[in-house]
Amino acid sequence: MSNGTVWIVRVAGNDMEENFKKIVEEGTELSHELKGKLKEKFLELEDFIVKEGEKEKIRFWKFPEGKKDRVFPKRGDYIIFEVQKERKYYIGITSDTIEDPYDETLKNYRLLGIPRPVIFTKRGVTTFPNTTLIKILGKIDKTLDVDVTKTLRMNCSCENLSSTLTYCKECPEDILSKILTRIPTQLNISVLKDILKAQKKKHQKDWEAIKDVTLETMEKMRNILQKEGLTKSDIEELKNLCDEIPQKQMYQFWFPKNLEDAVKIFNNRLFRDLLKIAKDTNAENLEGNLEKIKELLTEIKENQDVRRVGIATCSTWMAVVNPEFFMPINSNTLSGDIINKINFKRVVGGEWDIEGFVEFIKVINSVKKELNIETAIEAAYYLSRFSDEPLESITSANTDANNQSQNITLSEYLMSRGYLYPTHLIAQFYTALKTKGFVILSGLTGTGKTKIVQELAELLDQSKDNFLFLSVRPDWRDSKPLLGYYNPLTGEYHKTSLLELLLNAVKEFYLSKEYLTKKRMWVILCGEPGNPTQYAEIALRNGHISIGWYELGDLRQMSPEELEKIPTLRDEKGFIDKQGQTLTFLKDISIGDTVVMPIARDENTKEYTFAFGVIISPYYYEASPQDGNPQKHRRKVLWLAKFKANATLPRQTIFEIQDREYKKFPNKTEIITTVAKTEFARPYLIILDEMNLAHVEYYFADFLSVLESGRDENGFTKESIKLHDNDAVETFQGIPKELKLPPNLYIVGTVNMDETTYSFSPKVLDRAFTIEFHDVDLENYPPEETKLSEGEREELRRKVLDDLRRNGKFLAVYKREKDSQEKGDIEKALERLKNAENGKYWEILNQLNKALEPYDLHFGYRVVDEIALFFKNAKESWDNGIVEFESENEIFDLALLMKVLPKFHGNRKKLEEPLKVVLELCLSENAGINVQELGRKEVIEILKNWETEKEKFRFKHAARKVLRMLRQLYEIGFASFS
Repeated sequence: MSNGTVWIVRVAGNDMEENFKKIVEEGTELSHELKGKLKEKFLELEDFIVKEGEKEKIRFWKFPEGKKDRVFPKRGDYIIFEVQKERKYYIGITSDTIEDPYDETLKNYRLLGIPRPVIFTKRGVTTFPNTTLIKILGKIDKTLDVDVTKTLRMNCSCENLSSTLTYCKECPEDILSKILTRIPTQLNISVLKDILKAQKKKHQKDWEAIKDVTLETMEKMRNILQKEGLTKSDIEELKNLCDEIPQKQMYQFWFPKNLEDAVKIFNNRLFRDLLKIAKDTNAENLEGNLEKIKELLTEIKENQDVRRVGIATCSTWMAVVNPEFFMPINSNTLSGDIINKINFKRVVGGEWDIEGFVEFIKVINSVKKELNIETAIEAAYYLSRFSDEPLESITSANTDANNQSQNITLSEYLMSRGYLYPTHLIAQFYTALKTKGFVILSGLTGTGKTKIVQELAELLDQSKDNFLFLSVRPDWRDSKPLLGYYNPLTGEYHKTSLLELLLNAVKEFYLSKEYLTKKRMWVILCGEPGNPTQYAEIALRNGHISIGWYELGDLRQMSPEELEKIPTLRDEKGFIDKQGQTLTFLKDISIGDTVVMPIARDENTKEYTFAFGVIISPYYYEASPQDGNPQKHRRKVLWLAKFKANATLPRQTIFEIQDREYKKFPNKTEIITTVAKTEFARPYLIILDEMNLAHVEYYFADFLSVLESGRDENGFTKESIKLHDNDAVETFQGIPKELKLPPNLYIVGTVNMDETTYSFSPKVLDRAFTIEFHDVDLENYPPEETKLSEGEREELRRKVLDDLRRNGKFLAVYKREKDSQEKGDIEKALERLKNAENGKYWEILNQLNKALEPYDLHFGYRVVDEIALFFKNAKESWDNGIVEFESENEIFDLALLMKVLPKFHGNRKKLEEPLKVVLELCLSENAGINVQELGRKEVIEILKNWETEKEKFRFKHAARKVLRMLRQLYEIGFASFS
């Protein structure tokens, strides 16, 4: 940042505080005495270091963490003064550069015309590293790493900006708040409202199901707590009631292990007074009682008899005695994700922020009233169900130029386009596509299977060059119609539109700034010393990069001890030189890294032409090169682009390009800006229409194999599809010999079942998410005409693109992260599924798998992984406002439908009993249906009256499909999923 860096100066002592007040209120300069004290405070750091060897001595601060070479505030930098005694913060701007603590240029600070102190609450800025002078950049919030001049100019409405100090003379208070918008200073009530509103919409039915038993159990607990002199048996009864309350983990009930200690705490005067005031609180006396509660909590904090009772425990028991106005505040009801979004400091976990606790209780009672939430405990329930995934879209309402709401879902978008789909079907399709990338749409003809994909593709990119529609033909017997083939008679490869789309998807993924900025970049000179471009054309033509030192032999055959003996020499700048560069070529360069290779130089302009590509193979040794390039240490490269630059080449063969200047060589950012084709890669969609007109297992076999191979560290499939084995095709037509599918590729097949088509094998269905389009709602067709503004459409497009991109990962998911230490996407998703609904869903999966095992219809680990990922992705996209589900039950229900039932394929003798096993698990409590007694008549009766009968099933979608398959068994003796 060239201008406007933000710093903190710590100040202590009453006299210094008075001086600051004087500066702020009167705008005077720093007094001589204060300058002296500031100088003393600066020198409380360890002695400065004198660096010798220069014309003049250069002094640096010596920070405790050992980092040297720190710079000082310059003219125009912003200074935050922290007065430690009162925890107040003042902001100013330097009028002179501070070059040295001994230098007399340490002069006055000019404040931003502020008429009174700027005070941050304790929740606003809490602790900073223990140094006197701190550069905030990157310490509090990465978003401060911006050009402050631009920030001020963007945020100042009156445009009266000083050209030298870049602050507004007319609206200083407003501009000050804009400078510090990224530092949380108070509870963000609008975001809290948005979260509660969204959570209520999703989970109100779930709350209604447990509300009565929750409040009844609390009333029993309240009756015990009102007794005079609680006994051990009373505590035991309380503990038992805690186990009966629904969503027990939400409350985090705490009891001392020793019952006698528990009796002392529950009979403590302060604790009982606290519960009595909480119980007597109502709408009229809420403010006054909270002041009393504040005083009591302060006493409890200092009291030795109840020292183990914290705010979290107090909040829980206050909620028990008065659930209308109080809620438990702990890590389950206010997760770290919520705390970050609403700018609220955690008040539990050993921290006694009594002010923060009281403020939150006031706010939650105000918000619940506005949102028609009956009790604080209901609000707590909604907050406890909040997803722990990062949610970009939970913000206060966005508006476009016409002040119209932009918060629309995919369902509303499709309806505005004239298409009528059940809400759950859209959510099911979108989440399946996001989770797996291979989705099969089956069902009735004319229900919009193709249209839903076309509309999504057009929403993502109106140009449609990232979308391909292919009609499957009955004569397809292999992959040639999809991927093309090599013709030995003509010596050419016949490309297809699908292959071109795949190559474009790969290229766009690699050449997006999002990808390039994450990867290391190398310069490699492919030639002998003094001739850096000697073998470059060969390397470019044959798709590799190479270095010499032939006498070393194949590095893969060398032991670690032998490799250690290879000299690693470094010049005075630290660059690797000579034979040691072979170790870099072997060990440091990774698949997916980018490479720059000079291929020619214009002697007139002195410009080099560079080839730019991506490393796509590990190190290999070419023992007897036949291509004219004698260099034997090699790696495969996918060359993607060329660019020109007036550059001085580094003298070493291998050089990592970073954002630092090496003579006249472009830095990493400059090269990325030159070669990148787009900021972010787009999703690429393929529709295989009427997919089952030919045998899918024949023409789609290559795709089925590689899609199940997993993903490499860059997101591509681990295995590749073999296209040809001809060097000339690769060199002159640019078609690689083999192709890995990129992570931004999505494939959708549509299916109609009749006598002209082939049925899918369970193997195919198992490798996809299969969705059935069965519902037709003629009463509401066509849908009411609605119009969306361009702003609404654009906002939805942005949300969907961000959601599918997953920070550049797209479809790539891993069991473990790259270092094998942190949990990966799959492990996190499994953990989340195990914890959902107190482990209910995980228990059902276990029961179902055990029950199906005797029939050989149980499922493997991959199915469980995909159910967990679908569950996680569904909640994430739901929270992002893209799709809608009725509840978590519906998400789990749809996952079972798509990943368990497709294996069911066979006659009545094989399927009847296992289908009834599944149906049994789909029943609600007290459904009143004896599954074993169901026959054709009873099944048809349930299906005919489905709108009333569906309430008897907790997993309605899976149950309905099972009933339809049972009907098939009874009518024709055979059933299958598709």
